[in-house]
Amino acid sequence: MGMFNTLHAPLLCPACHFICLGSFQFNFGMTWLLDYQLGDRLEWDGGRSDIGVPQLPKVKIYALLVNVTCPNCGATRGEYEDEFDLYAENDVLLSLMPMETYDIYANEPKAEGQFAIVYSW
Repeated sequence: MGMFNTLHAPLLCPACHFICLGSFQFNFGMTWLLDYQLGDRLEWDGGRSDIGVPQLPKVKIYALLVNVTCPNCGATRGEYEDEFDLYAENDVLLSLMPMETYDIYANEPKAEGQFAIVYSW
């Protein structure tokens, strides 16, 4: 994944329904190992570490869960259960949902599978 940022957000265990803090790596904005929470504004430096386009009205960002084992029950997420859609509007990180499909990322020109410009949720 190269340089990335990390989002720390609540995560529900599908097995025991325990809510813990998940860590999700993503490549968008100034990718310089920055830590974010939902509601934070993405940073940009205008240089080589930037991935994506600043101030997009709506963007989905590919996010990968790092801690896949529940700290409460020990359940491990299965293959493809560690991929999430991170939603942002005008550089503000709004929400995180399990990935609907990877197709939207694969079809975005020049995004290298890291983000997708969307026009509605």
